[in-house]
Amino acid sequence: MLPYFLNFVRKFPSLKRLAESDESEVLRAWEGLGYYRRARNFHAAAKIVVRDFDGVIPDRFELIRKLPGIGDYTAGAILAIAYQKPYAAVDGNLYRIYSRYLALREPIDEKPTQKKLWQYAQSKLPTRASKLRDFTEGMMDLGARICRPRDPDCDRCPLMGDCSAKKMGVAGTLPIKAKSQVRSKYLERIYVYRKRGRLAVLPSGADSRYPDFHRLPFETLAISQLKRRPAQLKYSITNRDYFIEIIDTHLPRKYLKKIKWRYEQELEDLVFPAIDRKIINANLLECLRSDKKPSRYSALSRKWSSAQRRLVRA
Repeated sequence: MLPYFLNFVRKFPSLKRLAESDESEVLRAWEGLGYYRRARNFHAAAKIVVRDFDGVIPDRFELIRKLPGIGDYTAGAILAIAYQKPYAAVDGNLYRIYSRYLALREPIDEKPTQKKLWQYAQSKLPTRASKLRDFTEGMMDLGARICRPRDPDCDRCPLMGDCSAKKMGVAGTLPIKAKSQVRSKYLERIYVYRKRGRLAVLPSGADSRYPDFHRLPFETLAISQLKRRPAQLKYSITNRDYFIEIIDTHLPRKYLKKIKWRYEQELEDLVFPAIDRKIINANLLECLRSDKKPSRYSALSRKWSSAQRRLVRA
C-alpha cells in the first residue's frame, strides 16, 4: 500500500495540483489504493477547497464535514492532527479500544453504543492542545498494532493497567457486534488475450462495480458452482472475495463484439481496477514484448516467477 500512496503524493503534491487534474488522471494514480469512490471524493473536495477556501482546508468541524467524502472520523482527525483542536477521531479502531477498556457488552455496530463511545473518547482527549496530535496518532497506532481485532497484544499495551477487559481476561471476546457479516466467495476468470501485439480490452462501463474503468474480459461464478478449490490469487470488495483464474488460450465468442484491441503503449493511459493492472504488469507486457506463444495457465497451475507473484499479490 505504501508505494501506491507515495506514488500518488508525488503525482499530486498539493491540493491545487489535484484540483486541476482530470478525474481519469486521478483514478489512474489511485490504482492500488482501494475504493475508487474515495478518489472521486478526494478530487471533488480538493476542487472545493481550492475554489472556496484559497487552497487551505478549513479549521471548523461543520465546514470540513460538508466536503465530499468527509465523515465525523476524518473531520475529527484533521482538526486534531492538523489544527490541534479538541475533536476525537473515532473509527473502528477506537470503538474496539474503548469497548475493551470499559469491558463494554453492548454491540459496537449499533448507533447508541457508538454515540456513547464517541462521547467517552471526547472526554479522554488531552487538555493541552500541544498533546492532541500525538495522542490522536498514538491511538490510531494502538488500534492497528496492539489492540488488534484478533489476538490483541495486551502485555505490550500501555493501557493494560486500567483495561477492564484485560483484568477480566475477556479482551479476545470483545468487542461485540450485533451483525455478523457472511463473506461471499466467487471465481473470476480473467482473459488475457492478444492478437498481433494487441490486447483485448473491454471499454469503460463493462463492469458495474467499476463504471468508469476499462477491464480485461472477465466472467464471475459463485464458488458453489465449482467442484474444485478456488485459485490462490484474489481481491476483495467489502464482504465479497474474488478468486482469480487467468486464461490466455482463447476468448469466448460473446466478447468479440464488446472488446477493443489495444496496443501496449495505450495501456498506461487507460484506467483499470488494481487486479487487472497487476496482471498486466506481472505477465502481459512480458508476453507482448517477447511475442511468446500463449499457453493456458491459472493461479494454481502456472509456475510464475517469484517476482511476478510478488507483483500480483502486492
